[in-house]
Amino acid sequence: MMNQKKVPVLTLTFTALLLVGLCGCEKSEGIVSSEETLASVTAEVVDMELATAVTVALADQNALADVDIAVMVNGGAVSLNGIVYSQTQRELAVRTVRAVPGVKAIDDSLGIVKQN
Repeated sequence: MMNQKKVPVLTLTFTALLLVGLCGCEKSEGIVSSEETLASVTAEVVDMELATAVTVALADQNALADVDIAVMVNGGAVSLNGIVYSQTQRELAVRTVRAVPGVKAIDDSLGIVKQN
């Protein structure tokens, strides 16, 4: 059985290590501030939310049901990768993404393969 005095010490040690790991990332000019860390995490969350919104918008398009389009977002710029079966599907995908609020740019890397 663990000594009751050791539990708070272990908890504090773990918490300190966690905080150092989250906030103590080093850059060449020094340590990253907590504001920079928060801004970075916030930007990542915004990009993840945008990626989800774009993925849902594409999934809502019946004409795109038979294709698999990968969505990546970085700073509001959306990258589309995958294969579609016609220029019409490609244009629909791009048009759909453009209509999602928060999209700043689109990198259309969709390939077109004719179905047999």
